[in-house]
Amino acid sequence: MSKTPESSKIFDHNDQLDRRFSEKIEMDGFNYQTKESQIEFRGFLKSLDEQLPFNIKSNLASKKLADKFFYATKGIPYYVNKILLEATTIATKSGDDYIDENHLYEAFSQIKISRRTNLFNPFGSEDFNILDAMELEDRKDSINKII
Repeated sequence: MSKTPESSKIFDHNDQLDRRFSEKIEMDGFNYQTKESQIEFRGFLKSLDEQLPFNIKSNLASKKLADKFFYATKGIPYYVNKILLEATTIATKSGDDYIDENHLYEAFSQIKISRRTNLFNPFGSEDFNILDAMELEDRKDSINKII
């Protein structure tokens, strides 16, 4: 069974559940600090793009979209998949044969990442810069801790 570090708290407080899932695998998100880790994350997005039910590729692994996906999800596959599931539904209902940033924007707007209260929707932003976005989010988080 795969788990994230946050989910381990459940197993710490529930012996019965802990016994039912004796084999646990830690699943960390992707890293994005080095060129190699960015290439790895983009490969993950490319693989997902190839599995989408569309005839036209959505170019999810482009540097521009990869930066936005990483910012939005911190590289956690669960959130990437959640956004893509919503975006696929939106695109399909619209009769589109690929996912574009409008679909991603709407999909992101429909999901909640409760631990990141200062997270903004990067999809649809033409002048998005991942470093600026992360710095702004950190600054807002710091201000909220003071207040």
